[in-house]
Amino acid sequence: MQVARYKEVLLKCALNLEVPHVLMQHFASATLTTLVERNAINLNEGECAALKVVNVSPFLPEEDRYDRDNSYSANSKEYKKPKKEFRFDYDFRKLEADNLGRLFGQHTWAICNSIADTVRSIDPTVSSMDDSGGRGQSQRWHDRRTEDQVYGEYLAWHSLFIVAGTLLKTKKIHKYWTNDETPWNSWFEAFSLTRSDGYWLSDGTDQIPTNLIQNLLEESAGKVVLTGDKEKLHNLVFVSEQEVKEIAIYGSWDSFDEVSVGISSALFQPEIVTKAIAKLLKEKPFHVGLPFHDVYQYGELQDIEGIPLVALPNYSSGLDGSDPYGSSYAGARARLRDDYSEKLGLVRSEVHGRAWRDQDGQVSTRSEVWGSNHSYGGDDPEKGQRLLISFKTLSTLLRDTNLELLILIRLYRYEKGWGRENSKYTHTIGVIHINGELEHKLHLGHINHTESLS
Repeated sequence: MQVARYKEVLLKCALNLEVPHVLMQHFASATLTTLVERNAINLNEGECAALKVVNVSPFLPEEDRYDRDNSYSANSKEYKKPKKEFRFDYDFRKLEADNLGRLFGQHTWAICNSIADTVRSIDPTVSSMDDSGGRGQSQRWHDRRTEDQVYGEYLAWHSLFIVAGTLLKTKKIHKYWTNDETPWNSWFEAFSLTRSDGYWLSDGTDQIPTNLIQNLLEESAGKVVLTGDKEKLHNLVFVSEQEVKEIAIYGSWDSFDEVSVGISSALFQPEIVTKAIAKLLKEKPFHVGLPFHDVYQYGELQDIEGIPLVALPNYSSGLDGSDPYGSSYAGARARLRDDYSEKLGLVRSEVHGRAWRDQDGQVSTRSEVWGSNHSYGGDDPEKGQRLLISFKTLSTLLRDTNLELLILIRLYRYEKGWGRENSKYTHTIGVIHINGELEHKLHLGHINHTESLS
């Protein structure tokens, strides 16, 4: 492996006690460990033992300290002015410095002083996070994952990680959530890669499905309107490629003419389906929705008496969240609820969860994610996701449960107002009913329904 030639550099970085940058040490240590596992390099016992305790506190954690000065409280008598003033962004001080202080039971001002001292040790001329250092400033605020930070921001973030490494070896970690037994991991995960197995979000990101290429805006009476065409709405849900027939039971994406598409679904007892359809079609477009299963907490909408079919993992992306080649959806793909997958005997067929197969090896569900978290020119990131289920699997599911499926289609378009003209949203709503025999019917609700935002 070509990386093996950098063994000494990686060791120096991973075991650096003078500049304990927790992110650099984490990645250097992980790289060395992988190289050892693949027999690409050899390390002695002392080096292996040292790598095992990289970013590991030598102390047992203790309960939270409630008397420390945080970003909201007035400074106590313990307050010490910094050796030399360094101006922090408000959000950086309120969030990042305060969170690190809370993790180690330290005053927020003390954390800021330590970060400022570290920044000055790197470059004594910097006095603010706003210092450009010759870089352009396309935006006022950037987070840790943004690729165009100005010089002062760049130094402040790296200094935060160095201060964190110093505190980890000298101070006890505080459990500021009573049910969190690993507060360091909870803090650190936000700055590491989204996945813990070494894959980047881009590894699990797909190409845009070609069968989504259709316009959802139309011309009517000289105006551009949102479609209510049944065939177009039907094609958003029913997908046929070669001999494979699938149905979209969840989805979120933007069409090529900038119409946002939302697909959701739920199971219903046959005797209440008609009532549920009527309620969905009558509901205001902004409020209409179907229940879903949150993987971590059973959070579902209760206005409609439906049974959640789709599981949506709740998570936040890490350091690779701004990867221009990756979608955050790749880290938490929509899927069937685990209990339904188990009843149907489905197993995940590859590491990213793109497909789940039945006992015959046939693809039962497919999860597609595409696009990027990266935005251009201030526009929203262009990304999308879709969960498809095969006709065969859906038929088995509906037959075994004696339930029926409703699929909600929600199209919406945002038009920004100019001058005295208000911004507005336009919606089209449709509901597809599928029974146990896979007979289906599309019911139309609001079509090109406009709501102004005053």
